[in-house]
Amino acid sequence: MAERVSPHDLTAERAVIGAVLLEPEMFDVAEGCGLKARMFFRPAHARLWEAITRVRGSGVIPDAVTLRSDLETAGQLDEVGGMLYIAGLTDGVPRSSNVEGYARIVCEKAQLRDLIAQANRTIEEAYDGSDVEEVIDRAEERLMSVGRDAARGDFLLASDWMSEMYRAVEKANHEKRGVTGVPCGLASIDNLTRGWQPSDLIVIAGRPSDGKTALMMQFALEASRHTFAAVCSLEMSRLSVGFRAVALEARVDAFKLMTGQLVAHEMGRVGDALSRLGERRLAIDDAGGQSVSGLCAKVRRLSARYGSGIVFVDYLQLLHGNGAENRTQEITQISGRLKALAKELSVPLVVLSQLTRDNAKGGPASRPQLHHLRDGGSIEQDADVVLLIHRPNKATDSGRFQHGEIVEIILAKQRNGPANRTLEMQWDGPTMRFTDLDREASAPRQERLA
Repeated sequence: MAERVSPHDLTAERAVIGAVLLEPEMFDVAEGCGLKARMFFRPAHARLWEAITRVRGSGVIPDAVTLRSDLETAGQLDEVGGMLYIAGLTDGVPRSSNVEGYARIVCEKAQLRDLIAQANRTIEEAYDGSDVEEVIDRAEERLMSVGRDAARGDFLLASDWMSEMYRAVEKANHEKRGVTGVPCGLASIDNLTRGWQPSDLIVIAGRPSDGKTALMMQFALEASRHTFAAVCSLEMSRLSVGFRAVALEARVDAFKLMTGQLVAHEMGRVGDALSRLGERRLAIDDAGGQSVSGLCAKVRRLSARYGSGIVFVDYLQLLHGNGAENRTQEITQISGRLKALAKELSVPLVVLSQLTRDNAKGGPASRPQLHHLRDGGSIEQDADVVLLIHRPNKATDSGRFQHGEIVEIILAKQRNGPANRTLEMQWDGPTMRFTDLDREASAPRQERLA
């Protein structure tokens, strides 16, 4: 059986280069389609496109003469077929104005070659007998990466990068939005973080029973008002998470809701809350004992189906890695994979984490710090934002939350904003909700954000 030739279209490759040589302004049209030198099948065409890009970047109009000069300087003129080949590229170009069509053909053929290469890598891994979840996770990651970012792996010159930044600065100056990411619903936190930002790994850490899950659910419900929110609950069942969500949304006593002790008007609020939640873009996965590979694969498929949003994971220490020699290495692997997933999908990823027992030795008054994050320092390094929950007035007997208890939320780390800030919250026991303690101070700011 003859060896199959990789997908390509040399006619389209010649046409797109010839069209740009005829009308240099068509270079921007082709580049706008995501066309890069590495997408050309014939090496000579790739070198020609690199030369055109260099000439264009220097402010000179790319034509046969300037292209020849650049290639001679680079010592590549003979490699591309000499001046005779360059001159012949403009012969027979159907229409230079159709450069977008030619460029898309070249890009599509390159994507097909990428698919074949990625499929072959998956086949090799499957034959090697690797961990099944790992193979599936990497296969899905490769498949979804093909064509998603035409510039992946390429350096961008400042001229291209700064034009993108110019638009971002102009947009920020025009909109003047205090919250540019996904709001958490607590004004004091949103004012400092600008909301949860795409590609960020946000860690919420605390001791057992310090309200990590309650705070996460509050954030998730607020996020679902604005975007698609996915909650991965490795500890609690879907029903338990649902009761918390309904109590938060209806502003009713969670215990009375679970035990059927609500009065008529409260049940009316519950009915309204159930109706609203049913229309929200909120998804829950309550499978326990998951590997980080399996979780990443699920989130990747969810994002492909419903688009970008925000992901919540409860909690990090319940995930397990693959092939790590010890727990510290395993946590390093898990936190690194979660950060990579957030960046890959360009979504905020909020993950809960426990604190070490060392922090508990000092009693309720002992304030948590970054080094108290459990199972190594990789979580601190990978995280873009770290919130630590501190209960200075925690009851020493039962540890249960008291209605009206003052809780400190410590913004211990923020890669792109202020850090080492302590915010006071008040616990509303019946609805299991945190509220800004100084509502009057945050209200004017909240109005400006609206």
